[in-house]
Amino acid sequence: MLQSQHCRGAEICDTVRLAIVAQKLAFPHFSSFRWVYGNPPFGHVTIELLAKRLTEIWHSRVCVWLPLVLLVAGAALFRTPYVFVGAIAFIPWLSVQLLAVGETAGTLNAHYAYPVILSIGWIGISLAIDAPRSIIDKLLRASFAAVLIAATFVATPAVSVFLRDCIPSEFALHPQPTRTFMTLLEQTVPLINRVRADAGIISLSPESFSPDAWLRPQAWVKEPPSKDTEMLIFFRDGYEHPKAIAQVEAMRDPHVYQVPHTEIMVVTSGPSDPNFPISRVLQQTQMNP
Repeated sequence: MLQSQHCRGAEICDTVRLAIVAQKLAFPHFSSFRWVYGNPPFGHVTIELLAKRLTEIWHSRVCVWLPLVLLVAGAALFRTPYVFVGAIAFIPWLSVQLLAVGETAGTLNAHYAYPVILSIGWIGISLAIDAPRSIIDKLLRASFAAVLIAATFVATPAVSVFLRDCIPSEFALHPQPTRTFMTLLEQTVPLINRVRADAGIISLSPESFSPDAWLRPQAWVKEPPSKDTEMLIFFRDGYEHPKAIAQVEAMRDPHVYQVPHTEIMVVTSGPSDPNFPISRVLQQTQMNP
């Protein structure tokens, strides 16, 4: 039995090695580490960058730091110091992400905050190991575990009425204006020669865009912003926001618009043609880098 498990583990390791070799052969010029952390690594880090990211995490990533604060409080409340390990174990990981060159990792978006979810499991360990003396103690700890889990949803759509948004939501993003815009956009795209859009916009109507319309992250491909782009559509403060800003700066006579009640930005080369279907829902605004 033990030998069989050992063989299975060796097979998994060999498969991983082969996958890494295949990745390097297929994509010799691409490095995930350089893409996320810069080239040279961390050469871009400044005090101003760290201050900006910490401020953004404080204001818009409550679901990251609040569970950790509660975990520390729970360790003191239930006199279980080992629970504190759950809060400190992932600090090195979170700190490294803070230094990343990309905004997605640097602000702990997407999967980069996953250790927070793992760390709250330590309160469950206290329930299993400590063997609480009374039913009241058990209920208190179970309730605290529920509060911890709920804290990961803070600033998400369920409570977006009174807290900032943490993840996209039909309730938070006012879906009807978005649907209306996307319907009009599908009618507009065929009328324009050169359209670019970020992954978020393309995912809402993938059949409307050609493969070269994707506003790929600048560090992913050696592709300068296109000077011939006639229309750019992207989500404000989205994952590809830095590339969107670079593309706007390369466009001729950029005019910036926003779809009211959404985070959708539209930039056109010159004023938006009033004959375009989407023009009826665009509101001119300013670009905030």
